[in-house]
Amino acid sequence: MSQDQNNKKNKRNKQLKNFALMSGVAIQMGITIYLFVILGKWLDDKMEGDGKLFLIIGTLLGVAISIFVVLRQLKKINEE
Repeated sequence: MSQDQNNKKNKRNKQLKNFALMSGVAIQMGITIYLFVILGKWLDDKMEGDGKLFLIIGTLLGVAISIFVVLRQLKKINEE
């Protein structure tokens, strides 16, 4: 194989690796938000309140944590 073919193959492999990492990030983000929503609902039920305060807090916290994790992983990908 020539040097040019090796470079193309390496670039293709890197793109596939990045695609796989980002697919995993999307799944991880969804699961994190879902778990914090469930936690918020559970806390609302335990506190027997009228509102949905813990549901809202749990959702926002889940989104914030997910965004933080995504940004960290993107930074890691860009450094490679």
